Amino acid sequence: MSGEESSRTGEDSAAAGGGGGPRNAFGYDYLSNESHEHSGNRKAPIFNGDASLFEWWKERLYSNITAIDHELWDLVELGVTFENLNEHGRLSMENRKLLTPANLKTYTKHHRVKDIVVGAIRHEDYVRIEDKSSAKSIFDSMCATYDGNEKVQEAKASL
Repeated sequence: MSGEESSRTGEDSAAAGGGGGPRNAFGYDYLSNESHEHSGNRKAPIFNGDASLFEWWKERLYSNITAIDHELWDLVELGVTFENLNEHGRLSMENRKLLTPANLKTYTKHHRVKDIVVGAIRHEDYVRIEDKSSAKSIFDSMCATYDGNEKVQEAKASL
């Protein structure tokens, strides 16, 4: 929201009986985004399929996830090793009830980071990925597809 739009919003509010002039002259959207960002809930950037931006996307994703909880990034790098996970990384209710409190916490974090990673890729990339059981398998598949592709594309273009 630009400063001009913010100022108009405040003037409109004052004209409508909101009193006291432009109340949001510097833009509440900025404040909302800033406080949202510092709470660790900022949405991860969505990768658009441009291989030249893949390194930037990986750095943004890493920063976003570690700002929430560094243990979440560990799950991206190391994965999870629960028995009886299905192809989507889920346990049945019966198997989930058998988890220790520590393993249940890890299982919950596994799904939290998987949700972040899935939300940061395009649907067409998601459907192409064969192993969707963990954030690690999804991230590794993205890396296998896009890491270094910019260099390969440049080499082909120079031929």
